[in-house]
Amino acid sequence: MKRSGFSSRDGALTWISARSMVATVNVSAGGFIAEVSDAVSPVLKSIAGKLAYLIGGAQVLLDYEPLKAELRAIVEGELIEREFSLQMFAVCNARLIGGGRIIAPHAVIDDGWLDICLVEAMPTLEFVGLLNSVSTGDHLEDDRVTYFRARELDLRFDHAIKVNTDGEVLAMDRCDYRVRPRTARFLVGDDVGADQKAEQEQRSTVSDRLSILPGLALDNAV
Repeated sequence: MKRSGFSSRDGALTWISARSMVATVNVSAGGFIAEVSDAVSPVLKSIAGKLAYLIGGAQVLLDYEPLKAELRAIVEGELIEREFSLQMFAVCNARLIGGGRIIAPHAVIDDGWLDICLVEAMPTLEFVGLLNSVSTGDHLEDDRVTYFRARELDLRFDHAIKVNTDGEVLAMDRCDYRVRPRTARFLVGDDVGADQKAEQEQRSTVSDRLSILPGLALDNAV
């Protein structure tokens, strides 16, 4: 049913299971992203607008340490297990994070998939350069960025870290992500998502993407 150029569409909610269940519609992110979110206060946002994230990021960079993570994901029926040292990670329904940066260029909010972006540890100056490319989505060209899609993702950390879930920052030592398709109803413009879906049809399969990622092992699910 359409009203005034808008239509009703189904969207997926991502459920994060740690000690409790948390629903997120947009993005859940940890590491540097969550530390910056925690550093950017509502007052700073009101004064500086989008620049608030640049200010908060500069503050966090001074003493930020990468996090250790164990990853387990189910991708096209295959079990992926790997350990990472990460600057940050984002588990996405949608494309954008704070300040309008395109962390997940291929994400479509109602496709029933998690778009996962992992940024491996690197020297601070190189990380600053990579952050600049996130504004256009070009960070995916960096070999230290792993990007893939899954319906399930489990992350374990060696200590409790800050995790941002649609703006709410929580402390977690594990995150289990699951998609709940067709859970939320949205009123959107008729053409919203058309460009993203066209992109999705043109891109390679998830298996093709994973095959060129160095060190990412595909094992048979058990």
